[in-house]
Amino acid sequence: MSNFDILLYREIKNGKHYDTLIPKTTCKSTYLGDGMTDFSVQEMASMV
Repeated sequence: MSNFDILLYREIKNGKHYDTLIPKTTCKSTYLGDGMTDFSVQEMASMV
């Protein structure tokens, strides 16, 4: 590591106490349709 990397190093803390806030997933893909970027952005906006 360079000196710059050493200055930026920060130990990553355990985040298990947040597990109850994040819902579990089935890890299955969902087909939402075909489209270009504008289609994807519209789908994301409707989900939010």
